[in-house]
Amino acid sequence: MKILLLGKGGQVGWELQRSLASLGQLVALDWDSTDFCGDFSQPEALAEAVRRIAPQVIVNAAAHTAVDRAESEPDRAHLINATAPGVLAREAQALGAWLVHYSTDYVFDGSGSRPWREGDEPAPLNVYGRTKLDGERAIASGCDRHLIFRTSWVYAARGSNFAKTMLRLAGEREQLQVIDDQIGAPTGADLLADVTALAFCKPEGNWRVRDIQPVASSAFPAAARRPHNSRLDTAKLQEAFGLSLPPWQHGVDRMLAEIL
Repeated sequence: MKILLLGKGGQVGWELQRSLASLGQLVALDWDSTDFCGDFSQPEALAEAVRRIAPQVIVNAAAHTAVDRAESEPDRAHLINATAPGVLAREAQALGAWLVHYSTDYVFDGSGSRPWREGDEPAPLNVYGRTKLDGERAIASGCDRHLIFRTSWVYAARGSNFAKTMLRLAGEREQLQVIDDQIGAPTGADLLADVTALAFCKPEGNWRVRDIQPVASSAFPAAARRPHNSRLDTAKLQEAFGLSLPPWQHGVDRMLAEIL
């Protein structure tokens, strides 16, 4: 089986290189790849790369994920998050290939208190969420053999994420302000990568006790509105693939052990 992985340098893409490697011939591309185009700002060149590689499975881990910047560059966000995935869907359909894609809890408005389910009505709050929803719909309408994973609060030892930001700030400040009116479940990039594969077959002495103050989201003004409730219900995922997902704390402990 030939697998095309797009966005290999991101948090999830990096882990997917490991998890997919044993499943077949893996061709992994990023924005700056030279042999084949992996640049989502050039959808037709991307399509040509898919045709030349002719994979049986396309795994798309690439996206415009700069939520606040998307507010000031909606056209680029739409190009990368919606137009390019739609092109991938078209090419996957022509090849009879599977298309695996990662979306986000930001397709919902974050209201309520229960985890979001697949059948809940989307109502994105910001440009990022709207473009990701457009990408979902382009894939669903353009490719019969598709699998979309909605994710939230993704973290890893590699890349930029909330967990690493907090660890960095903890080494710089005596007092931290952390938003306390947004709720979700941290999701390890390694777990996402492993679930995807399974769906197919500083020293302690430097740490000090810190004063952590819970604050409202309004304490950190941002260009894009954030959902207050980012929890996603995984019952359908676990039932469909016979999985038993571990508590999110296990993955955080593993990541901390790797970093510290």
